[in-house]
Amino acid sequence: MTRLIGPELPLDLLQRFSPQGFQKHAHNVVLVMTVDEDGFPHVAMLSHFEVIALDSRNLRLAIYSDSRTASNMRRTGHLTLAVIDGDVAYYLKGNIEEVRSQMETTPHSALFNFHIVSVNADHANFEREGATSITCGISYDDPNMTMKVANADKTFAEMLR
Repeated sequence: MTRLIGPELPLDLLQRFSPQGFQKHAHNVVLVMTVDEDGFPHVAMLSHFEVIALDSRNLRLAIYSDSRTASNMRRTGHLTLAVIDGDVAYYLKGNIEEVRSQMETTPHSALFNFHIVSVNADHANFEREGATSITCGISYDDPNMTMKVANADKTFAEMLR
């Protein structure tokens, strides 16, 4: 059952999207949802290397600049993120604005600011669903993970500027 948390990241998400907290979730995916030109939902995936908290109301996102996701965000100015893994299920809705069309550390990416309007948490309703829980979310494996972790500080520093 989904319930409104408010317009700010709860502490666990703020820590997850901090430069110090991302490593624990480096293999987890953040789902990105936009609306395409025909009004259909468009879903994409980001890694935790592409999302950083500026503060409790703003996330910075590195998105492929030539992607359909970036095009949809530029056109509509809206975005929904889903963070689902383990016992965590959050849906973040907000406004999105391009900060830079090309990043220095990842030239194929544009930098966007996601201003959070609402955060919802989804938990099983014990009366209806019993002790149901989320056991895992979407994750990935990357043979270059060590290199990504080593370069993360530079990318995050750029995203926070």
